[in-house]
Amino acid sequence: MSTKISPSPFPIELVENVLEHAYAEYRPLEKPVTLYQCALVCQTWRIIAQSLIFSECVLSLGSPQIESLKRDDTIRHLVRRVWVNVVSGSSVNELSGLLPGLQEVYVLSQLDELFTFLSDPHTELPKPFMLANDTFVLGNLTSFGLSSISFPLKLFRHCTSLRELKINRCVFEHEDDADSLHAPQQLMLHSFHLRAHTHQEMDVISWMLSSNSPFNWTQLTTLRVCNQTHKFKTHKLVEALVERCASTLEDLMVEPPNGYPS
Repeated sequence: MSTKISPSPFPIELVENVLEHAYAEYRPLEKPVTLYQCALVCQTWRIIAQSLIFSECVLSLGSPQIESLKRDDTIRHLVRRVWVNVVSGSSVNELSGLLPGLQEVYVLSQLDELFTFLSDPHTELPKPFMLANDTFVLGNLTSFGLSSISFPLKLFRHCTSLRELKINRCVFEHEDDADSLHAPQQLMLHSFHLRAHTHQEMDVISWMLSSNSPFNWTQLTTLRVCNQTHKFKTHKLVEALVERCASTLEDLMVEPPNGYPS
């Protein structure tokens, strides 16, 4: 029997559609066993399957993984979504220029938060991990997730392509006056998720609704807020956010139900 790999007799568009549907059946970072098998069919299927298999990964900043990616041009150009495990003293600058096709980034302080984006409300937030002078180019990202870290607000100004933002129990480093001057209203979010357990974590809404914020709420269709602070002031922040984007909202969820004042 011949072992030569032959081209696919099917149109490439059809193969792409079939493999993309197979890939969609898996949870993030679950091993796509079906795609491994599809990659053995022929050369055409292998190329398409590999583009999906390597489209997402977990990286620990400051680890040997970064150097390995630098040496593998094929894989690093395929990565579209990355979960970043941030360790003390590391910088997101390590990703700058490394993944040219990157579209989605989820920054986590603990890898066990990977699938749930939930954390123990009694657990103290870690100390700030990200350097204040990080200049990681965020302009190509369409989806951005942050969980249990400290993040400089000024970096949002680089996320000009951002459409989905998920924030889970984060505190934010406020901008200097110079950073907030002439802020363009250019971040057109379509989806925003926020989970907070303290007033400090909810305070990001105040900044996002301010005139100095780069966020524009005229296209927001999905809003999900879990407000566990039980403070009237934070409930009013949620109310102000809902009112700001009420004309475009299609999917609204506020937890607990009394977190949105009537």
